[in-house]
Amino acid sequence: MLTKMLRPAILILLALAPLGVGHAADMAIDCRLKGGTVVQLPAEACKMEGGAPVNAAASPTSPAPGVVPKPVDGNTSGNQPPPGDATSHSKLEEIQKWIVDLLSKPVETTTPLNRNPEGIERTAKFDGCRLVVDEILHIQYGNLFSVWKDFKINSVIDFRNINRDEFGVLGKITSKGGDLSGVAVYFEEPRRKGGNNISISVLNLRDGNYTKYTSHGPGAYWDAPRDDLWMADEYGYAKDNGWGDVVTDKIRILLIVNSSDDAARLKNALEEVNTMCKPQQVKTN
Repeated sequence: MLTKMLRPAILILLALAPLGVGHAADMAIDCRLKGGTVVQLPAEACKMEGGAPVNAAASPTSPAPGVVPKPVDGNTSGNQPPPGDATSHSKLEEIQKWIVDLLSKPVETTTPLNRNPEGIERTAKFDGCRLVVDEILHIQYGNLFSVWKDFKINSVIDFRNINRDEFGVLGKITSKGGDLSGVAVYFEEPRRKGGNNISISVLNLRDGNYTKYTSHGPGAYWDAPRDDLWMADEYGYAKDNGWGDVVTDKIRILLIVNSSDDAARLKNALEEVNTMCKPQQVKTN
């Protein structure tokens, strides 16, 4: 009796089986195309496109075969450049390396007045889209009566948020107390209570120790094309207001290089970094 009851059910299932197989063939699957993109396509269409089915156990975002995912370093500070293709990232890294190499060249006096010439020794690196520069500046400090001073200058420039009109070539500058000269690429922003995209700190070497330096009036300064710039402190290279005082409402950073050609090339390279580090605007209709 039980066999007689099961036989119609078995016949019905066998009749429906081909329909089920045909439906499965028409169902969309995760298909990985030649370029690595995963899309939903029927199995036959996937095969015609030269793709391959993705293992059901794998995620649609799994890397293409042969691609080794990079380990996450845990840095979530947001300093990395915006997402882009491998070519654009490679170009960004190439430009950044060129900038670091140029800034690593020392700036020295070509005709020193004594055996202890003025000069700038510098190291630079990029942390994502942030340029970090550490300098040791050996300079004659003062005007009528000058002494030798060593300053440690650390600056950071965030190219994700800085505006293009906030940096450029200042021109040739010379130390007022000695004979060091160069051409400066400047960065300048109004001081903001919420924080700036550029920052600078200056320490003065005295008795073997570096201590915080604050510009409080004429002392060591640069003779610049459009104004006199006092030695940098937490406000950057403070500008003379014409009354013997310094202006502290803006932060100003100088990257001094040896020649006008170096300055022009440096400015252009910094512009490219600035462009590539900006979040890309998505056009909408």
